[in-house]
Amino acid sequence: MLRSTKNVISSPTFRCQHTSAKKLEEIRERLSQGPGFQDFVQNPEYNKEDWKEYEGKLKREKGENDRLRLPPWLKTTIPTGKNFSKIKDQLRELKLATVCEEARCPNIGECWGGGKHGTQTATIMVILTSVDRDDLPDGGSAHIAQTVKQIKKLNSKIFVECLVPDFRGDFSCVETIATSGLDVYAHNIETVEKLTPFVRDRRAHYRQTLKVLSHAKEHNPKLITKTSIMLGLGETDQEIEQTMKDLREVGVD
Repeated sequence: MLRSTKNVISSPTFRCQHTSAKKLEEIRERLSQGPGFQDFVQNPEYNKEDWKEYEGKLKREKGENDRLRLPPWLKTTIPTGKNFSKIKDQLRELKLATVCEEARCPNIGECWGGGKHGTQTATIMVILTSVDRDDLPDGGSAHIAQTVKQIKKLNSKIFVECLVPDFRGDFSCVETIATSGLDVYAHNIETVEKLTPFVRDRRAHYRQTLKVLSHAKEHNPKLITKTSIMLGLGETDQEIEQTMKDLREVGVD
């Protein structure tokens, strides 16, 4: 009995599964101890009262084409340091492109350099995206799930995120993805509830998106669920906050 248990524990498959589960728990821990909702609403280093003292322009007038300067609360320091340079050199050596650099992410110095805590958070992930495939009975869910399984078969340590459609609210399709072995289930809510009929396809509903994200987490509690929202379409601050609250209520990480 002891010999059998020892063989199981030392098997590569067990070790890989254990490593993946441990990494997920580490990410969940970082999320729980990271910035709260209020930190995103208001940067603690800058109060709204400080905005009034800013002499620069925050908005271009009609007909103006000159580029505006960033106000101080949106500026970050130029990334430097040993950790940052090390990761950058490794990526160049491996001939890898990153969304961090391509999108000119302002937080790249914090992630790659380790920030104030000295912990680098650059992660190798595979992100699969999909357009709506309403022409297929299962919305393409089986194809996405099979792709995830093949990636994990090649290397189970690779983190996989799937940005998927709502599958017309078909929970069986959601379950197919949720149990495919992926690590992050992503579906975008896109905009606030009031603007949804004008921004999204009429077949996509705000509440339907919430139900899809909720069901994915209920069907597989180990998943990290994720969504994104576009800003600048006429929504109010209160509507944005309500959207964030709605998402947290259904367990979106």
